[in-house]
Amino acid sequence: MYNLKVKTNKCATIPFQGQVNGESNLFDLRLALCAVTSIPVQKQKILIGFPPKQVIGRDEDKLKSLGIKDGDVVIVEETDSGIVRYTFDTTVTFIVCLLNIVSKVLLLLLLHIAGIKFLLQWKNVDLDSVASPRSDFPRGSLLKKVVPSDNSCLFTSIYFLVNGGDVNENNLQSMREIVAQAIAQQPQIYNEALLEKSNAEYCRWILKDTSWGGAIELSVFSDYYQTEIVALDAKSGLMNRFGEDKRYIQRIFLLYDGIHYDPVYLETYDVKHIMDHLKDLKCSLFYSLEKRISRNCMSHNKGMGRCLYIFPSSEEWLLDQAYALVQEAKSSGLYTDTNKFCLLCNECCITMHGEQEAVRHAKETGHSNFAEVRRNV
Repeated sequence: MYNLKVKTNKCATIPFQGQVNGESNLFDLRLALCAVTSIPVQKQKILIGFPPKQVIGRDEDKLKSLGIKDGDVVIVEETDSGIVRYTFDTTVTFIVCLLNIVSKVLLLLLLHIAGIKFLLQWKNVDLDSVASPRSDFPRGSLLKKVVPSDNSCLFTSIYFLVNGGDVNENNLQSMREIVAQAIAQQPQIYNEALLEKSNAEYCRWILKDTSWGGAIELSVFSDYYQTEIVALDAKSGLMNRFGEDKRYIQRIFLLYDGIHYDPVYLETYDVKHIMDHLKDLKCSLFYSLEKRISRNCMSHNKGMGRCLYIFPSSEEWLLDQAYALVQEAKSSGLYTDTNKFCLLCNECCITMHGEQEAVRHAKETGHSNFAEVRRNV
């Protein structure tokens, strides 16, 4: 794809990347320029080179044949002189191109719908139970499960939720391996600009049990388990939703206090409906993804009620309850201010104040085994 710079007669320079290539025709370029400059196709005067020369050609001419190449500066002027040459032929060409685009979009949409239907049927899921919220979904309260305040709290929380409330420290390293493998396989997405270190170096770093997980790891787990992950930020009161754009049909919740993650589960009130719920949702939906989520992922007994850990995305009322939970945590001050907190480096025993000092220390020394120092008030 060409990376061009576009200038208009208003002296504005507009980045123009990934829209056309050498095989694109002149009309494709005009349509793309119309989108970024708001200059109508029929009023465009295109110039390239130095001194600038007008590009003259037919709509179907390839850009490479017209001398337009990657890195060129394209000057677009608005003029009334172009109206005459755009007559019936151009109108027909535009309509044909538009119909071609619409037909491709419709085809992709139909294939997408057919693919989802096949996937759900293949996993033996009742389509009716997924398509719309169930009014008899077990009601209850979202509660926080406190997990150890170590460097693996994110991995512990995800493992807890996808394994039905189980916590097995011996399996936490496998969670780190899931992340490292996913990042290593997608170097174009997980590049140095995103990771702030090379892809290979980040993979080695996240495998250490002293390394903290964060947004990158939540994104990986969302894709791996095909589950939307909602991280409730107690400091800002916001809900950060990973995988929301993928429209996954299940959802889990975490509570984040600035430096620590805890899993959030639902303890139900109406126990008598819980078995009907499990039967209708067909728990295989949640554990059949190459056995990524275990068979007891949905629920188990705890106290007088029953606990649920993974929820259908159609149950929007849970988002409302989660929002209320994070607002309560915010108003109660149940978060750590990362600009003021105190950390101790367990490798060299240096204390740091605030996130910036901790990040600077980590970059200068390579140390990552930090612990929060809490002062008694």
